[in-house]
Amino acid sequence: MTSVPTTARASRVQAVLDATSAALIEGGYASLTVDRIAMQAHASKATIYKSWPTKIDLVCAVASSIEPTMIAVPGIELDHVAAITSIAQAVRSITTGQTGRLLLALHEASRAEQRINDAVDEHLVVPHQAAIATALRSLQLQSRIAAHVDPVIGGRVIASLIVDRALVSGEPISEDELDTIVTHWLAPALDPRGINGRTLGPPAGPG
Repeated sequence: MTSVPTTARASRVQAVLDATSAALIEGGYASLTVDRIAMQAHASKATIYKSWPTKIDLVCAVASSIEPTMIAVPGIELDHVAAITSIAQAVRSITTGQTGRLLLALHEASRAEQRINDAVDEHLVVPHQAAIATALRSLQLQSRIAAHVDPVIGGRVIASLIVDRALVSGEPISEDELDTIVTHWLAPALDPRGINGRTLGPPAGPG
């Protein structure tokens, strides 16, 4: 059974992390202060400094507390275009809503501090790329995308086309942009029949 002190401590930690996240979203990293976090979390500065000596530590803790979005393997009834669209939509969801706003704020902070950049890479960028790669690998095992594609590289490319573009522009890509990316980039490159439906490799010789 979880003890009351442990539960209370976990609640205080979560309150501080929530306050840090809210402050990042509202004002960005440059305006982030421990005073503001302490006020929003109803915690003393001494308590905060005991666990997080600097605001860099606080932001790194926020990055490490975010659960990476799971990328579900599309249903077997979907063809390769619909399956890729499903994965792309799941990736786009990372950049929307409150999570998306926090991701943008963390991206801004990562450009200011190397330690934050490392934490964002470790806890957000790499896990999300790995989740995409896992979904692609599953499709590959079902012969629903091209066998020659490296799922790891594919995961990085999809993350770059969808997530990185959102980070650069400051807002999620539109549904139309997503459709263009899938139709003109991802679907042809991942087509199990080859580029634009043509089988990859040299033509078969005489039987």
